[in-house]
Amino acid sequence: MNSYYYLVASLPHLEFKDAPPIKKEVFKEECRKWLSPRDLETLRSAKISASGKDALDTKVVLDWKTFDSELRRLLSEERAGNKITGSDSISSALEAALSEGTPLQKEIKYEKVRWDFLDAASKQHFFDINWLSVYFLKLQILDRLAAFDKDKGEKVFYNLCEVNYEEAIG
Repeated sequence: MNSYYYLVASLPHLEFKDAPPIKKEVFKEECRKWLSPRDLETLRSAKISASGKDALDTKVVLDWKTFDSELRRLLSEERAGNKITGSDSISSALEAALSEGTPLQKEIKYEKVRWDFLDAASKQHFFDINWLSVYFLKLQILDRLAAFDKDKGEKVFYNLCEVNYEEAIG
């Protein structure tokens, strides 16, 4: 297993709900300079929305996919109006996140559950492709959170509901 001390040490710290301090493209370009070709492909295959096993997946990415699939299944149950059943730790974290708030607040809390899983995973790896994969997954979560825009979301909502957006907001 390769160690990437300089690369890891040079990356900016990621904090939940902060604006991403580095763009994904810049991160991948920096990784291209330091990672072996196989590790670079492994890193590029780490996606927050991926499912199923891939030959390039590291253990931490496989654990992420298992966790995220279960979390999505539970979320689907909750949105269908069913009682959440399943893994106690995941279901209790998800229930707490979705117990109250606006849809946007619930979505942020949902991302926090995912972030916390990755945080725990990162504490088991240092300066290797697993740590970099977790960093990349966290960066994708920050990008997703940064894309939330109340005004744009409201406009999409009114368009979907076939309501004149300008008339509706006055």
